[in-house]
Amino acid sequence: MELEQTDPVRAGRRRRVLITGAGGQLGRALERAFADDDVLALTHADWDVTGSLPHSASRGEVDLVLHTAAWTDVDGAEEDPQGAAAVNIGGTANAAALKAPLVTFSTDYVFDGRKRSPYVESDGPNPSSAYGRTKLHGEAAAGPNAWIVRTSWLFGSTGHNFLRTMLRLGTELDEVAVVDDQRGCPTFVGHLAAAVRGFVDDDLPKGLWHMSAEGDCTWADFAEAIFGETGIRCRVRRIATAELEPLEAFGSRASRQVSDLLRGNGVRFIPDADVDRVQDGRLRMGSEGSIRVDLAVALPILLGPAVPGVPQDLEGFTPVDERGRVSGLDDVYAVGDMTSRPLKQDGLAAQQADVAASVIAARAGAPVRPAPYRPVLRGMLLTGGVPRYLRHGPGAADETSAGEPLWWPPAKIAGRHLAPYLAARMPLSEAGAR
Repeated sequence: MELEQTDPVRAGRRRRVLITGAGGQLGRALERAFADDDVLALTHADWDVTGSLPHSASRGEVDLVLHTAAWTDVDGAEEDPQGAAAVNIGGTANAAALKAPLVTFSTDYVFDGRKRSPYVESDGPNPSSAYGRTKLHGEAAAGPNAWIVRTSWLFGSTGHNFLRTMLRLGTELDEVAVVDDQRGCPTFVGHLAAAVRGFVDDDLPKGLWHMSAEGDCTWADFAEAIFGETGIRCRVRRIATAELEPLEAFGSRASRQVSDLLRGNGVRFIPDADVDRVQDGRLRMGSEGSIRVDLAVALPILLGPAVPGVPQDLEGFTPVDERGRVSGLDDVYAVGDMTSRPLKQDGLAAQQADVAASVIAARAGAPVRPAPYRPVLRGMLLTGGVPRYLRHGPGAADETSAGEPLWWPPAKIAGRHLAPYLAARMPLSEAGAR
């Protein structure tokens, strides 16, 4: 007669839980959250998840796997996509191969970030980076017996995270520059670990779970909150994200076109670089070393106009929210190049003014529903041959590159100050190549 197998946990044995990446901030939080269980916490030194589990690290059968080991270097994944894939895809497959219920952790990088409301589990992924692609494929490698937890902006008291970085910089500097055009949901690892413990204990359905803290903010907002809560006297200078690829603000299609054009003409693109000095035809660029150049074009740094009684950031621009409301002043709105919100490009001030006007009208009782300022960028790529007209809006579908004008008049945005200068210095075809 066969005896029915019993659940070892219900039979009185403590649940055996294996944690990968236990040296990281989430791994440590999970170890604390599952402290009542028989926990086998494996650091990278114990198990490099790109290989199978060593016999020396195993303690027999496992009832639950909490897989936190991951390649998290977003920029490094672009340089070594195979290495990132080995960890994020192969490592997840190796964790799933233990044949125990699995909790694996993924990221908001599986989306392209263009949606203007919170992502839900039914939204289709569209990663725009090598890191995001490896995490998405890692989700598939987890198999059907897994909870896949997508989360974002993790922080805690250990490991490398934004909170700890700001606490360190805040005590070393009087001011930090933090990007203000990326929004997310900062999530405390202790809260996430407790939530994971809850749905595992309740045996909730396996599959995709989006789990982040309630509310959202920018990195600059988060930095100010950290300094405010801790009493650190450090100013936050709000900046825009430096483009890592040329014309990145216009979307991936336009960026690829101009990148191919530059590479084909031997032009190297170095974003967000500080030039120390120019000497003997070479630019000295700090950690980047020096490079030889035939022509250097210096563009001015924009400074905002001082308006008495109106708040200003360190560059003199008036800080406003995404609906044009001036920070710190009730019922005061500002639009245009004097504000910190729009990119300094023709046409955007009018779009921003429409948003501010709709908010003011709604406050006055008009039947309108104001929406946040979501700029539609327009530009012309001067190649030395046929120009490319570019447009990029808030939706993924509104990314266009064409040989025909996408607006009228087509010369509205044509680099009318820089292009004539370059044309006077060299033939147009040569100027376009450089």
